[in-house]
Amino acid sequence: MKEIRIAMNDELERKLGGRASELGLKLGEFLAEAIKRYADRLVRPKVWMPRESWDALVRGDNCPDCAHLASGENPHGYRITDLRVSRLDLMKNQFVPGCCVLYSHSHVVEPYHLSVEERVHYFEDLMRAVQTIAEVFRPIKLNYQILGNRGPHLHCHIQPRFYGDAEPGWPIDPYKEQVVLTRKEYEDRVRSIRKALEGKEGAV
Repeated sequence: MKEIRIAMNDELERKLGGRASELGLKLGEFLAEAIKRYADRLVRPKVWMPRESWDALVRGDNCPDCAHLASGENPHGYRITDLRVSRLDLMKNQFVPGCCVLYSHSHVVEPYHLSVEERVHYFEDLMRAVQTIAEVFRPIKLNYQILGNRGPHLHCHIQPRFYGDAEPGWPIDPYKEQVVLTRKEYEDRVRSIRKALEGKEGAV
């Protein structure tokens, strides 16, 4: 294992040292843990995919989300249910307990690309989904993220937030750590959300 020296001013050392003490760690241990935890962010690609590849995805050519919506096999999640104009999936990585994604059935990039009627239905679906997730997981807050910078197919990440979780006051990275459940645990979470959705208008 390689040793790395880090130079920092007194003020930064004081702040980081204080945080390390709160966690019962030495400063060096705290910094090593922080680097490991955030390594993925540090090495992420800093350039966009080739423009022609992006434009093809925008058109829907070989869109991964369209493919898994058609096949029912999402490599990143498990189907919970189809709503009026969308599908709700539980994410395989459950670092954020109850983290789900709501995918539009239609291939559009932005919500405003939907017809007015579909737009209303999509956000009604979203409200039904988040209300249900709140009932099942009892978070203190829910975060909503409509991103799509790597996959331009309308979808919304639904991330429950719990008191004491990572990054208070900031968006949480659902991929910060890999948390894989047992088959039964996934089935139980899917079943709980699906059951809570029953009777809510628009659930299929």
